[in-house]
Amino acid sequence: MLSVQDIDANQVQVTFGASLHVVNLKVKKCSCRRFDLEKIPCAHALAAAEKRKLSRISLCHPYFQKNYLCKSYANAIMPRNFDIHVPENVVSKICLPPEARQQPGRPKKSRIKSALEIAMEKKKPRRQHTCGNCKQIGHNRKTCKA
Repeated sequence: MLSVQDIDANQVQVTFGASLHVVNLKVKKCSCRRFDLEKIPCAHALAAAEKRKLSRISLCHPYFQKNYLCKSYANAIMPRNFDIHVPENVVSKICLPPEARQQPGRPKKSRIKSALEIAMEKKKPRRQHTCGNCKQIGHNRKTCKA
């Protein structure tokens, strides 16, 4: 569980176990540097945004947003040379997009996870030992006071 504490209006301290990270939501930086390099919010930045009730999508670089892609195709692209004669048989043909068939097998996930996310999923939490005598957590049978 990530614990989040405010530092000032822009910075937040996020702790997870022994690791401590400082996230700046205004500049979009984190001390783990993953947020800076990949321009996608890391787990620390997501926890900070959730605490501040900010949108997760607003933390991403505009490059990863749908409207950024749509804007790149908004302008018409005109050919350079207008003097080229196009044959009549080419002009009269209707050009349709290719038929898209679904590939066989299970469909891929919508995004590919980074190495850090995969490592965090594989990491198992420490098992808490219980006492065989009193069934309480934090000690074992040898050190039991009961």
